[in-house]
Amino acid sequence: MTLKVTKEGITARIAKEEYARWGDSTMTKCVLTLENGFLVSGESACVDPTAFDEEFGRQLAYADAFRKIWDLEAYLLMEDAFRANRAAANALEAVLDGLFGAGYAKVYL
Repeated sequence: MTLKVTKEGITARIAKEEYARWGDSTMTKCVLTLENGFLVSGESACVDPTAFDEEFGRQLAYADAFRKIWDLEAYLLMEDAFRANRAAANALEAVLDGLFGAGYAKVYL
């Protein structure tokens, strides 16, 4: 099992992106909907309203949401690997206990 989160893998899971800006503020919100329906949001804000660029604000908000998905995907990948390793260890323990008697694996593994 390869333990790697990729930009392409995350991008493939994004079903929809939506943006919102509150009135005349410089805050931009991006909501990414993943293929399973889970929503992840990102934000950006500009300190100087005269320097505000809406497209750049969208890019920053998207990047913020994308980074959050990266963290979630990394956790999910590690959890899947952990569960697979634990299942394999439990299967090996059952085989050894079946061959050599109950408790054998706990003593020798």
